[in-house]
Amino acid sequence: MSVYSKMMTVDVRIIYIILAIAIAFPLFFPIGLPVASEKPAEVLYQVLHDLPAGSPVIFTADLSASGKTELQPMIEVLVDLSLQQKHRVILMALWAEGANLITTWSEGVIAERGAVYGEDYINIGYCPSPYSWLENSRIDIRNAWSGVDYIRTPLDNYRIMDGINKASDIAAVVTFGTGDPGYTHWMQYWRAVGECDIILAGQVAVNTPNALAQFNAGNIQGLAGGLGGAATLEKMHNRIGSAHGNSDAQSFGHMIIIIFIIVGNIGYFGAKKAGEVK
Repeated sequence: MSVYSKMMTVDVRIIYIILAIAIAFPLFFPIGLPVASEKPAEVLYQVLHDLPAGSPVIFTADLSASGKTELQPMIEVLVDLSLQQKHRVILMALWAEGANLITTWSEGVIAERGAVYGEDYINIGYCPSPYSWLENSRIDIRNAWSGVDYIRTPLDNYRIMDGINKASDIAAVVTFGTGDPGYTHWMQYWRAVGECDIILAGQVAVNTPNALAQFNAGNIQGLAGGLGGAATLEKMHNRIGSAHGNSDAQSFGHMIIIIFIIVGNIGYFGAKKAGEVK
């Protein structure tokens, strides 16, 4: 069998093995290949970065575990950014599943920053009846939170809560979402009635087109959409994390497929020229 014929008939098992290695390697060891920056994500990062020290910022996990690949790296970057900028970080969730997820996904950067609970950040946990919560929190956010954090300690015990009594006391909301309730409800219940001027959204890719329309209309002030948005945030934060790792895996997978397509075509035309195929 000639070289051209071998190029045409590479064992599919070899292709799968090479493809699996190419995809798996950057997932464990991100390389940080260049990514195309997304403007809405850059705006989100800059808006949060520019908030004055001491600004109360809500990070709300309005999401399920299905958004892990895209949303976890966003949470890691933006919580770290807020802690770096000395904001008052408030973690919460309008989805029951999201309460545990944002706690788990943010604990690494919180530990790295040496943030002090009750002074630098606080975790409210799950807020049931989200639509009622959004309505009631505009007038009395402490009461809407039942006056306690996620471990049932009174909010009055924490210095971070000084001066935070209603929605208008919050400088910005960063909502990470996979569905409803989510960023649209923060827009309707808080921003549309003038309670909070800055709503920032991190969304899974499937939600991004609609969210982009809201960003372009000025209804949300920043947007990170899908893996590309997450990688953009990591890039701006000088962090090579899981978003870059997953982007690298996609790039490597596509590259291997393209290489084998080229090899197969070279083999075919070479064998045809040599008269080995009709």
